[in-house]
Amino acid sequence: PRAVDGRLCTDWEASLADGEGSRLIDVFETSRRQNIYVTVCLGASDYPVEVEAEYMTRPFDNALYGDLRGEPACFSASMWRLRLSVTNRTQRANRLTGTWCTADPLD
Repeated sequence: PRAVDGRLCTDWEASLADGEGSRLIDVFETSRRQNIYVTVCLGASDYPVEVEAEYMTRPFDNALYGDLRGEPACFSASMWRLRLSVTNRTQRANRLTGTWCTADPLD
């Protein structure tokens, strides 16, 4: 983790093999399953991918769906767990990067 403007941020990277379909990526989970406000950013991918973001909150679960076509995308929500499912639509190896940041400043 690294500090960015008083927030705690973690970078991550996922590699998708040639022609790989859907791959589940567990990106973030709080230790006590308590909701905290989190900003998740998906960086540019080498080739277009489809991303499904499922974030868990108490007491409801929520799902976001979207296509990432080489452009960064961010969303923010109060959550305790986030799962990303990425589908590689090409026959080439693909790479996806991203970050998650807690919105609350560090003490």
